[in-house]
Amino acid sequence: MIVSLTVCLPDAVATGGDNLFDAIAGKIGASYVEIAYTYSSTLSGVPVYGEGQLQLQGTSYRHESSGLEVICDGESVWISDNLSKEMVIETAGDSSLPADPATMLVNLATAFKIKDIKKTGEGSNEYLILPVNSIGIRECRLTISGSSASPKLENASFTTSDAVVFNISIKSMTFSAQLRQESFFKPEERTSSWVVTDLR
Repeated sequence: MIVSLTVCLPDAVATGGDNLFDAIAGKIGASYVEIAYTYSSTLSGVPVYGEGQLQLQGTSYRHESSGLEVICDGESVWISDNLSKEMVIETAGDSSLPADPATMLVNLATAFKIKDIKKTGEGSNEYLILPVNSIGIRECRLTISGSSASPKLENASFTTSDAVVFNISIKSMTFSAQLRQESFFKPEERTSSWVVTDLR
């Protein structure tokens, strides 16, 4: 990019006050969310920078970054390279994380468990979270500030299974109770000039 599992807090931090992770995971799960962000990474020894836009609702999302558009309706994922006019269609959950980092936030509360919490400032915590199941991520770190009533995701980083680290800085994040129609999370029709590969 994914409800019966529970986030497991270590005993040492289970009584550490407001759980900002639970708060923001619950808010993401119950809202239509729009996120603007910048990112950095190193791929094959080359620094990579970019920015993206994410619109998320439940297990559905639209994600645009660095010429790629990734759309998921919860069942299928459409990955489009708008420059080369190529599209790959996969079953949801099978897409690669560099093209689909949105999967980090889909079902955040159930897809991860908290390993450690570190205070990083007044009203700000860094959460080290590990995936419950294998999803191509080794670990994530989320810095969340605010309160349980009004949590704010400041930045995130995740390490893939092959040790590639992506650092994400959140420019803006808005929540809305105005949910989008299912059709919003499906791609527009592609013309015959596109090369479409369906791997479902």
